[in-house]
Amino acid sequence: MEPPKPSPEQNPEQPAAATPETVQPMPASEPLASTPPNEPAAPMAPVVPETPAAVSSVPDPAAPSSFGGSSWQPQAVVGGADQPPVAVNPAPVPMASAPMPGGGKKRWAVPAIVAIALLVVLGGGYVFAFYLPNRPSAIYAASLDKSGKAVDALVQYGDSVAAKNYKSSTFSGTLHVKTSSVSFDASLNGMYDQNANATATLNADVLGQKVGVNVRSVRDTSNTSPDVYLQLSGVKPTLDSLGLSSLDTLDGQWLSVDHTLIDTVAANATQTSAASDLATAKFPTTAQVEDAVSKVQTVNKQYIFTTNSKTAVLKQSSFVGKETKDGRNMYHYKVGYNKTNLQAYVNSLGTALNSSSLNTWAKTVNDGKDISASLKGLHDSINNAKANYTFDVWVDAKTKLIHSIQFVDPSDQSVLTLSQNYTGGDTYPFMLNVSGKDSETGQAETVTVDLSIDTKTNKDSGTVNLGEGDNSGSFKFAVTPSNDQVKVAAPAGAVSVVDVLNQLGLGDEL
Repeated sequence: MEPPKPSPEQNPEQPAAATPETVQPMPASEPLASTPPNEPAAPMAPVVPETPAAVSSVPDPAAPSSFGGSSWQPQAVVGGADQPPVAVNPAPVPMASAPMPGGGKKRWAVPAIVAIALLVVLGGGYVFAFYLPNRPSAIYAASLDKSGKAVDALVQYGDSVAAKNYKSSTFSGTLHVKTSSVSFDASLNGMYDQNANATATLNADVLGQKVGVNVRSVRDTSNTSPDVYLQLSGVKPTLDSLGLSSLDTLDGQWLSVDHTLIDTVAANATQTSAASDLATAKFPTTAQVEDAVSKVQTVNKQYIFTTNSKTAVLKQSSFVGKETKDGRNMYHYKVGYNKTNLQAYVNSLGTALNSSSLNTWAKTVNDGKDISASLKGLHDSINNAKANYTFDVWVDAKTKLIHSIQFVDPSDQSVLTLSQNYTGGDTYPFMLNVSGKDSETGQAETVTVDLSIDTKTNKDSGTVNLGEGDNSGSFKFAVTPSNDQVKVAAPAGAVSVVDVLNQLGLGDEL
């Protein structure tokens, strides 16, 4: 199931007239009918004011099926920023009892009163429909609620993709690296399944030298690891330049890495029990990860995506102003945190993760310890953190979703930014950026990770950019699920990689 898409909302900068739903009598302190001098006015029944119903300054949150839309309807009200809104309607005018003069300016009295009454109704409707829900405090509260629903929708989307049980995935990627001394490019394409069967092709260009690698991974279901096959092409010039011309026959030759060799290397990688467990343990299943994500999101809605002072970790410190960011109109806030609630949030996270099926996998790689054990260090960090620390939050003025959050490290002024820039459609873009300076050289350092989810094709794509001074690197990738079967078989005439290592005198290294 695809996540719901936000519908357009009214722009607070360009309000449209609201349509009142319910009209209540307004207390009349003066007669509204125009009465000529010296003529008695017709008696008017007193109008008893009704107690206005409380009106929330924040519209009802959007239904779960609407990301950025709004399901509430405006009512006609009057009231300023520091007065409670009151539903109104002009008091009835007994026009039949008020004689109309035959001419002069007084003949416009009743129409003028009606016009004024309409202005009051429409103006009051504007206050409720546009001003109140678009106050900075209301926008902030709405952004937490709607962002929580957005995450709910993404979790549901992940569940729907997993339920399709795709047989395989295709992938592609490109790598570009440039330094002061060398530069190279590479591209990667292939296909794999959950049983470690895969095919891939790698092409690289290093200082004008083009090298290709074909990869096949074939796993028998009775084996823990697959048999891996490699075919190198274009390596003869490199081998000759290194004085290894005796290995020129490897150019175009298939090499085999037996699954037993992979198991042996993994088991002997280190003598520590934790690393040994990690080397032999299976990766968590999709179902285990999804169960953990779902339980964590339940906790997030209780502590993060809320303004309830009893549990809210975040608290608005100030409204900075309206700004333009990434081509969008934004509300900019300074936000702090509640230490007590943050501690409770970490405790609840640990409890939720321990109750998830992911904890079963975690115990196999963490000496039997629950996931919550890895969170204990956070409590000391929270206790030692500054209570008055604030960070920046931007909310999209149109979608009412949190657009970005930015943290600054007081110790070195490095900046961490998390953002999403959803503007409609099937694509959901996310970004993580870290920027700072090298502690030794003082050179600027940046790391940017962009991730995009296409809910129509279920394609995930992204870019990782690294930079330090004049050095830079960029890696782009895309993964798309498929129901095609991975067709791969062991190539004929493959030479064991062990034989090649023995020829090089490196056999004892295994």
